[in-house]
Amino acid sequence: MPRLIQLCVTGSIAYGTNTEKSDVDLKGITINTPQETLGFNKTKDFEEKVLGGLEYKTDDLRRFLRFVAGGNPNVIERLWVPEECKLFTSSGGQILYKKRNELISKQYPIVISKWVGGELKKFDHLWANKPKEVAHLKRLLDCGINFCNTLEVYVKLQPSA
Repeated sequence: MPRLIQLCVTGSIAYGTNTEKSDVDLKGITINTPQETLGFNKTKDFEEKVLGGLEYKTDDLRRFLRFVAGGNPNVIERLWVPEECKLFTSSGGQILYKKRNELISKQYPIVISKWVGGELKKFDHLWANKPKEVAHLKRLLDCGINFCNTLEVYVKLQPSA
């Protein structure tokens, strides 16, 4: 059975944009046993559950690192969640937090800009009257700009200057 090495709150709570109607998004990272890693025991590389207003997802470490290497912003943000959003961190999870700058690709801002650009192309007819999605796109763009300037990823929405 996979062991949890990191669990955090993500989504609107981590972004600081939650309302009383917001759900709770929990995301974690697991590490498989040696038998599972070698393929002796079947295991999935992710798990998802929805229980009322709670969404829970875990990725195994190999899957998580593949997504980090690919610049996936929804996965990378787990390494930069605010302290108050970190629910559980094992010694393995602490290593991920310490090494996060070494794990992230310098291509990260390009990945974000391409993703946001693709979403903006759909904006007029699909995103009309969806302020939550617009705020999410703005946050991602700001996140990419901040990374270019500081090589740090921030999750929580920053006040406008």
